[in-house]
Amino acid sequence: MIAYNTKLVSAGEVPKGWKDLLDPKWKGKLVTAHPGYSGVIATHVLALVHLHGWDYFKQLAQNRLMLVQSAVDPAGVVASGERSVAVNGGDYYYYQMKKKGNPIEVVYPKEGVPLVVSPTAIASFAPHPNAAKLFTDFTFSRELQQVMADSEGLYTGHPEVKYPSDKPKLSELKLLTVDAEELEKRNEEIKNRFIEFFGA
Repeated sequence: MIAYNTKLVSAGEVPKGWKDLLDPKWKGKLVTAHPGYSGVIATHVLALVHLHGWDYFKQLAQNRLMLVQSAVDPAGVVASGERSVAVNGGDYYYYQMKKKGNPIEVVYPKEGVPLVVSPTAIASFAPHPNAAKLFTDFTFSRELQQVMADSEGLYTGHPEVKYPSDKPKLSELKLLTVDAEELEKRNEEIKNRFIEFFGA
């Protein structure tokens, strides 16, 4: 999603979609995390490549974005006012920052938001596989998934989880999905094209 500092961006100029970020008025005011450091951001980049092509990122780079590493880093940059708008990052972390009183709002573009899936696995050589299975079952219970939604601001796949009233429901968002195998195959391309456009 897109996030912005409410003290620096007026309601009338809030970017509503991905292409709004291409406006030259945002030059030097944007921050992005790097797909070379974050799988969340690599997923974001590939989802938007599917939506708008590589030309979108070539144009976006003309606005001279500040580059950070992790998907959680843009939130601190926007909260501090060092940059006005974040072009990506984990929505849950912006939600947590906002709940702590930071001047942050989130925009979920109507053309879609990248869906980042966090899988769970049990190692084939786990010393206690049955305990691992029980723990995995526990993590996917409605009760624990509800705690993750309430305290962390995370979306979950559990159909009975209720979300805080100040967040859209998962069913209300248009999700841009990325195939995990394609992401793995195109990982180097994503990093290299990003470096080509953004210089880092």
